Amino acid sequence: MGTLFSALHIGRNGLMVAQAQLDTAGHNIANINTEGYSRQRVDVTTWQPNYTYYGELGRGPKIAGVNRVREEFLDKVYRTQMASLGQVDVQDRFYTRLEDIFQEPGEQSFGARLSAFFEALSEFSSNVEDPSVREALLSETRAISNALNETARRIEVVRSNANEEIRNMIPEINALAERIAETNVSIRRIEANGARANDLRDERDRLLDRLSRLVKVSYRERDNGEVEVLLGDEQLVNGDRWRALTATADDTIDPDRPDLLRVRWADTGQNMLIVGGELRGLLIMRDYVAADYRDRTDEIARALIESVNGIHSQGRGLAPLSGTIVGGVRRTDPTLALDDPAGDVPFSLQNGSFTVNVFDAAGALAETLTIPVTSGVTSAQDIAAAIDGMANLSANVDADGRLVVTSATGFGFAFANDTSGALVSLGMNGLFSGTDAETIRLSDHLETNLEWISSGYGTNFRLTGDNRAALAMQALRASSVADSGRQTLEGFYQATVARLGIQSRDNSASLQVEQGFAQDFDRRREEVSGVNMDEEVTNLIAYERAFQGSARIISIADRLLEVLVNLGA
Repeated sequence: MGTLFSALHIGRNGLMVAQAQLDTAGHNIANINTEGYSRQRVDVTTWQPNYTYYGELGRGPKIAGVNRVREEFLDKVYRTQMASLGQVDVQDRFYTRLEDIFQEPGEQSFGARLSAFFEALSEFSSNVEDPSVREALLSETRAISNALNETARRIEVVRSNANEEIRNMIPEINALAERIAETNVSIRRIEANGARANDLRDERDRLLDRLSRLVKVSYRERDNGEVEVLLGDEQLVNGDRWRALTATADDTIDPDRPDLLRVRWADTGQNMLIVGGELRGLLIMRDYVAADYRDRTDEIARALIESVNGIHSQGRGLAPLSGTIVGGVRRTDPTLALDDPAGDVPFSLQNGSFTVNVFDAAGALAETLTIPVTSGVTSAQDIAAAIDGMANLSANVDADGRLVVTSATGFGFAFANDTSGALVSLGMNGLFSGTDAETIRLSDHLETNLEWISSGYGTNFRLTGDNRAALAMQALRASSVADSGRQTLEGFYQATVARLGIQSRDNSASLQVEQGFAQDFDRRREEVSGVNMDEEVTNLIAYERAFQGSARIISIADRLLEVLVNLGA
């Protein structure tokens, strides 16, 4: 049965509920600019009523709990989207760096350097006897070599930058995993008593948001409030335990870059499966995209060296070679066949032969030797031994695996009629030395010997106007020598630049789409969980009125009790 004391109890309950609502609204307003904060709401129910013979009498309001206003579905969709956004965002930054390397279009671009080189060859073919034209050709040879060296270097810098970002990201992922495990413990302890760890849950959601951008994860919440976080099928966080990741150097990623890092589980050493997020974007750019453009740059260098040297090596200049000439190709093992894959020399070789001609001081042919070459059999040592057997030449392979040929005093030599490609594989008498974009350069023996630049063919050095070799080198501009004989050098380079532009544009388009999706989901999350100042102020007024009403109930009940007490007196 209701009494005045029950009215006091109802008023007291109303005051407690209104006070909790005022506190919660104030907490919401104070955290309006707190990142990741979810507005909170006091869930109100009623006490079990008193049952009387004439019906139920209510006992006032009761606080059922203070809960976050949060939609888990939107969180999961948003975090999936953040993994995609993180990946394409990182890729966009690195595509911009790669585009800056090629500087297209521009006067300092590699395309401009390649064009200038062929123009110098064209001028050379028209004036093979002019020293200034020969010097101009050497200058452009140095320039295009330097351009390829710089392009290769800058691409490797991009790969190194990605590698360092991977190195720096792993500790952050570990720190996030550790903090999520710690919040799991706190949330479990608080909620075991029936309370709701709202602010700690907000903190954990912020950690999951950040982790989801770095690497794609999945997660599920347990009945005790803990979350289990998975990377692929592997647990990253399991309740109060977490597993560390480590980044260790692995030379199997790229034998030329033993410093590149592989991401592994620290406890098992197993490779980690990375399917999204910024970490995935960095790995793609380092191991696939940038590596692909390095390979394409190497292909340009390889095709340029092989095609030009294929002509230059068997041509002759205004005078025979003399003294010591060192090959421009280093071989890891000179005893292996010239085309053995283990030798890591990218030039082609076939069965054939080449000729070594020796000239006396008057320029007359003094000795000639034709050396047969068998694919898969003939080595640099075999060729050195054959040349060393000539009367006025000696040959050996130096410590760097390069063929060294030395003429006797008063004699010179030249190579001719190479049908095997051996001279290119050895780097003998080439305009270029090296094998790829990093190592290409002007051959050492031409640096101070303009007369040794090959311009013609044959053994008669008195025919100084012979420009057949120069014309053949100039004609390479229109020849399909790159990409397994499918494209010209300029065509392959232009296709490379176009490929980069298309990939960068497509990634930028994807970035805009992903940003749009992420912003949309974030807006929808904010609509559900964000603090609306107008709404909270309106609620404050309503809660104030409720508080005043409950206080009024207590005041009236108090006066009525005073009346009853006075009646009894």
